[in-house]
Amino acid sequence: MFCFWIGPIPIFVVVDPADIQILLNSSSMLEKDHVYSLIKIFLGNSLLQAPVHMWKKYRKLMNPVMHPSNVEHFLPVFNEASRKLTERFLVSSSPPADPTDEIFEMALDASIRTNLSRKVIIDDFKDVKSITDSVGRIVVLRVFKVWLHIEWLFKFLYWKELEGSIKILDRCMHFVNQMCKEEETVRKEGIPDTSPSTERLSGINLLDVMFENLPVVSGDHDWRDELISMTIIASDTVVSALALTLFTLGHHPEVQEKIFTEIQEVMGDLERDVTYADTNAMTYLDQVIIENIRLHGSIVMTMRHAASDTKLASCTLPAGSRVGLMLHAMGWNKERFPNPEQFQPERFSPEQKRLRHNYSFVPFSAGPRNCIGE
Repeated sequence: MFCFWIGPIPIFVVVDPADIQILLNSSSMLEKDHVYSLIKIFLGNSLLQAPVHMWKKYRKLMNPVMHPSNVEHFLPVFNEASRKLTERFLVSSSPPADPTDEIFEMALDASIRTNLSRKVIIDDFKDVKSITDSVGRIVVLRVFKVWLHIEWLFKFLYWKELEGSIKILDRCMHFVNQMCKEEETVRKEGIPDTSPSTERLSGINLLDVMFENLPVVSGDHDWRDELISMTIIASDTVVSALALTLFTLGHHPEVQEKIFTEIQEVMGDLERDVTYADTNAMTYLDQVIIENIRLHGSIVMTMRHAASDTKLASCTLPAGSRVGLMLHAMGWNKERFPNPEQFQPERFSPEQKRLRHNYSFVPFSAGPRNCIGE
């Protein structure tokens, strides 16, 4: 652990698993650091950066959507979207290419259909990928260049670039507004929705939760922020994980073969739909995906604000401290992950995991305020 100061405020940087476990499960450390307010211009007051009192309320309402027993109901969409993607990859004589656009379309299609119960024309949303790229880059710049925390200076320097992204977000919000109006009419009148764009899956989705907990917009919360955030973030994280996994496997044909053998053993008939039980049985594939995330990263860090003094084994973090938990760096610790630059899926076998602290690697954070989409 080390500490540096920005003016009168100490920032503690933590990588020890025992300290991380205490911090992520402490009631005094649930508040996100104010640095998250820097992305409010894009994602509003969604779960990612909402203050604790708001986060507690809406996280509780949204948890049932992301429970594994409910996500199982979304498998028909995941199967269909995956088939479309593999068909696009089946061209035998294609030249080397970057597959992230195809993966993004698949992920965006699946997230919209499961979050919003809507089939959409993906061409209308292609610009979303460009804003996740440009906005992501601008957010990183703003976080690490302290002078860009000043709102007027940030807008002065980046407004021209931001304007295009905000226009795209406005178009997305217009789509969500129209969808909400249509859904409200259907639910009020109690008539079946026969629109070809509507897709009703069994289970609960985010739209259901929203309409069970109206109004859509209240004084400090906007359900549309949750819909946009969940759709964009779900798409972006799937793209990074899946694209980098494919990239890594391209360098490790022996791992590809081992994965394919496991899939054949679990599935038997490769033409049938994948079930939830199948995904649980593909243990080696799970190790490959997690090792890829360890190697390349997903969430680099999370920052919290200490609401009160928080006692660790070696010290006490004073109230008001800012705390950076280096999630990606933890996976590159040479003591817990020897030769960290090497791709070794076996690191995450049950036997190897038992030899490490449970919080040695928590790519989606942990504790009450972990990533809801983990």
